[in-house]
Amino acid sequence: MYSYVAHVDEISKLWHERLGHLNYGKMKVLSKMVVGLPHISSSKGVWEGCVLGKHHRDMFDKGKAWRAKEPLQLIHSDICGPLETPLSHAVYFLTFIDDFTCKSWVYFLKYKSKTFGKFQ
Repeated sequence: MYSYVAHVDEISKLWHERLGHLNYGKMKVLSKMVVGLPHISSSKGVWEGCVLGKHHRDMFDKGKAWRAKEPLQLIHSDICGPLETPLSHAVYFLTFIDDFTCKSWVYFLKYKSKTFGKFQ
């Protein structure tokens, strides 16, 4: 059973969001280790938005699986760029991440038009 709470202060809430909704207990530990991270305040409980955000999509899809059950079944991809500072003449980079194994591939591209070739 969860007891829902509001965020204690705006700075703690801001850092909670910046750190990908990391729980407040872990943020307190982190604030002791990271220079520049402010004191994190919290109270016991769970914020409702975080609980809902961590529900798996298949709970809402009538049992349809959306996570991979085997390698290469589901691949996440993204392209970033143009970069202000080229990396070996590349101004874009393309990532592929296997959902099951979390293995990642990164390709550096001089031209965005080369994306499909790397995908193939």
